[in-house]
Amino acid sequence: MKINFLAGLACCLLLSSCSERRDVDEMTQHFQVHQDKFKQLAAAACSLKATLNTGFHRYYIDTAEQYPAEVAPLLKQLDQLLEDIDKEDMTLRQEGTVECSLSVNEWDVFFAGEGSYMVYSYQPAVLAEFNPELHMKGKRNTTEKIYFTKALADGWYIEYLREP
Repeated sequence: MKINFLAGLACCLLLSSCSERRDVDEMTQHFQVHQDKFKQLAAAACSLKATLNTGFHRYYIDTAEQYPAEVAPLLKQLDQLLEDIDKEDMTLRQEGTVECSLSVNEWDVFFAGEGSYMVYSYQPAVLAEFNPELHMKGKRNTTEKIYFTKALADGWYIEYLREP
């Protein structure tokens, strides 16, 4: 049993380390190409948050049957927008004074309390200065906690956290 677990863990680590992850430059380019879709996504997602009257909600593409019929047109729009930007889910939340925050995961890797993530974030509750000299791929200190938000447009940011 222990060997199966270790073999499975090794396969997961191997697969996650081999997959190419977009970083700041690639994410910025992707956002610029799809900027109008991101703007529409923020409006539709915040409308869904208000309709559901929730402080936190994770929405997955193609799950409209799990929601009330009256939000079906909105969910169809969200599904199309997420598909247009090549994503499968998003997280809605209300943090601090921000009425509607939205994050769309680009990638994340966590194991045993350590890890990192990079997301597209709409109206993040916490902003932290982006410094290219410290925060670009290859320049990040992997032994220290790093958090930054890089402004894109229309309330959208690239948000990064590294938790050693």
